[in-house]
Amino acid sequence: MVGLPQQTLAANGSWDFGAGVNGSGDANIDTSGGNVKLKQNWWNTAYGKRQLATVNTTDAVASGYSAKADIDMETLRAAGSVNNDLSDLRTVAKNRSTGALTELDRDIVKGQGANLNGSSQYVDVGLNSSLNLTTAFTIEAWIKTSSTQRGGIFDKLESGGSYNGYTFEYSNKYNGRLGFYSPSMGWKASNTALNDNNWHHVVVRGSSAGGYFYVDGQADGSFTFANLTTNAISAKIGKDYNNSYFLGQVDDVRVSNSVRYTANFTPQHTPFTPDSNTKGLWHLDNDAGDSSGNANNGTLNGSPYYTEGKVIAVDGTGKSQIWFKTQSAISASSNSEATGSHSYYMYYDNNSAGAPPENKDNIYVFQDDFSGTTINASKWVETDVGGYISQNGELIFTDGTAVWGQTTLHSNTSFAREGLVAQANYRSTLATGASYQDTSMLMWKDATAGTNYSNFIYAFYPRKAVGGSAEFYMYEDGSGRGLVGNFAANTNYTVRQILKPSGGATTLLSANNGSWSTMYDSSYSSETPLKIGFTHYQGGNVYIDNLVVRKYTANEPTLSFGSEELSSGGVYLSPGVWTSDQITATGLYGNWVQMTFTDSEPTNTDVKYKVYQSDGSTLIPDGVLPGNSTGFDASPVDMSGVSVDIYDNIIVKATLSTADDADTPVMSALAISYTYDVTAPTNPTNLAISSVASNSLDLSWTASTDTESGLAGYEVQRAPDASGTPGAWTNVASGGCSGVVAQIYCTDNSVSPNTKYFYRVRAKDNIGLYSGYLDGRTELDFMEYASDGAAQTAYISSDAAITATGGTITTFGGYKMHSFASSGTFQVTAGSGNVEALVVAGGGGGGRYGGGG
Repeated sequence: MVGLPQQTLAANGSWDFGAGVNGSGDANIDTSGGNVKLKQNWWNTAYGKRQLATVNTTDAVASGYSAKADIDMETLRAAGSVNNDLSDLRTVAKNRSTGALTELDRDIVKGQGANLNGSSQYVDVGLNSSLNLTTAFTIEAWIKTSSTQRGGIFDKLESGGSYNGYTFEYSNKYNGRLGFYSPSMGWKASNTALNDNNWHHVVVRGSSAGGYFYVDGQADGSFTFANLTTNAISAKIGKDYNNSYFLGQVDDVRVSNSVRYTANFTPQHTPFTPDSNTKGLWHLDNDAGDSSGNANNGTLNGSPYYTEGKVIAVDGTGKSQIWFKTQSAISASSNSEATGSHSYYMYYDNNSAGAPPENKDNIYVFQDDFSGTTINASKWVETDVGGYISQNGELIFTDGTAVWGQTTLHSNTSFAREGLVAQANYRSTLATGASYQDTSMLMWKDATAGTNYSNFIYAFYPRKAVGGSAEFYMYEDGSGRGLVGNFAANTNYTVRQILKPSGGATTLLSANNGSWSTMYDSSYSSETPLKIGFTHYQGGNVYIDNLVVRKYTANEPTLSFGSEELSSGGVYLSPGVWTSDQITATGLYGNWVQMTFTDSEPTNTDVKYKVYQSDGSTLIPDGVLPGNSTGFDASPVDMSGVSVDIYDNIIVKATLSTADDADTPVMSALAISYTYDVTAPTNPTNLAISSVASNSLDLSWTASTDTESGLAGYEVQRAPDASGTPGAWTNVASGGCSGVVAQIYCTDNSVSPNTKYFYRVRAKDNIGLYSGYLDGRTELDFMEYASDGAAQTAYISSDAAITATGGTITTFGGYKMHSFASSGTFQVTAGSGNVEALVVAGGGGGGRYGGGG
């Protein structure tokens, strides 16, 4: 919602409207021309490039299927066309009938990296002399953190004695910068703090030519180099010699015995590949294996979990997979653009773009990436005798009870048998000890609440007997179906099971994101509906991640994007629903003034702006805003006839071009202006009290002025005496002085005899701004009172002159008291000070207070 800053009452009693109303500090507000202008910027901004996709399928595909696009992301990135985090990449469905663009939720398959908790998690890569560096070296990694906590990136330094070796650290001085140490050189540091929660490529390198730090390919500090010393201790990722743990994410760590960078460079976003100078290479994609060929395989300590990493490309090919749900039916024609109501575009090249939608629940039939540490109870039913199931970025089974059905998770949702595919990542640590280690089942079970292995209809069944091999079995429809392959510890497998509509299932397997192999194909069982399930019997840790259930066809729809298009006008409109946020008129009076907008194609009459009421569906009628029903394509639009008393909330929509493949104009800088009162009324003056009686008195004052929204009236407040000063102020609650008084006088008939009161008055305008208070103390020219025969007392300021007949005059508590036994009169003439605004006394009689000042 767009509106003015919340009005707040400042300590001095004046109204503070915030920096925006004063013309600074708020990009949504402009006060030029005497009006406050609300600017509603469309999130869709200009994109310089796009590509049109063709849909590849030989089968007719209904809407709601998940389609995959393989995009050469590294080429786009190297050309500067997309941001490193892909925030400016949009996949869009375009309605061929209306031209409307709809941005699609997406799921981008990325690499992964280790997520370290900063207190116990790290990777021990073991003792190997290949990691002893001496005369030339490069150590590099990708890191992401928001902390300035000290922590090791890559460490091989002794913790005492001569401190031989080296350590590459983050924030060793708790300043967010890089640090490097070897006893031959001492501590060296880079220049730039990196605690901005973004991915950074970090490098330290050294040789006889000198030592340098690089951050994101740019030199970030230099130092004099001396040969490194060596040792015989293990190297570590995420922890240093001083037990300082890295807090954040680490990915693609590479150690080389050569200088890889001699000048500024563009960091590589595909996974590193080994060469003869690579001594250690850890991709940290669900394991800590060394890809250098030097067998520096790591051991995971503290159970670090893996999260989406910086490596965008899949399998080092430079291509990324982007999944989204098809928006309409696709005909059975190969290599053709969708012939339904939609085609597909990819928009990119906009460095200021915000993050696109990536809600996987809007893409797949069912999914869980097990992010966070809490199992989603809305998706899963958990049976956990002994507490062996947990979640920490992936689903984890630790050991088990050796009783089937006691360590089980299954979906709340049941799925009708149709063309569905379920897919998940799986790996095991392969513990040893009891019989049949790591005995698990995963994927399709019956729709009952049963948790036993016999409830599984199609189960991928990894197991390992004591002294035997780690084997993949299949269990289907109540029976074991035999051995289908072997598996290795700490290897990331992806399991895919496809339900056949008529019965049976096909099971496929991929190791380390490699090619797919068909493990088993069956026709057992046509049971429906089914649920997703996982169960663990006993053994080492089992990790499951990235579960997806989606619609499946034998020839699944894929997208192939065509050549890069450059818009003739220099920009393409990014995708989106062209509806503004609700624009709210806050604290205003009068009417809206005008609507202005910017159109990259001002002559394009196919683009129309329309103004709707707050429900977003009812147009403001033409009788109020002429021409609104057909829309506006020229700016500005006169809105002075639109009363904010009736239409205080509005929504603006734009109707787009209907021409197929036409450039959509950029709509930005939409502004709605209206008149607005920013000045409080003047203070009232000359408060006077008269016609004092035992239970009433009259107040009067000189009027305030307000030249903007006008005066609504006045508020009168009263306070009791608190030892000569006002007590708590409250609005007069009843009688003629209560509420908002329209006149410049009122009668307070809610007072009590023999009671002293203080009064004050302030003005209020038609938008609710208040003046300052007219203080309840005012100098009086005179005050006189005559008794009607009842006993009474008058209290008068002690410095006033008093003349009286009858009664006595005494001084008490700073006041002169004139007491009447039965009759008499008195007159007071103002002294040098102020007389209290009101003194009510006695049980009857009459009198008046006069004067002013």
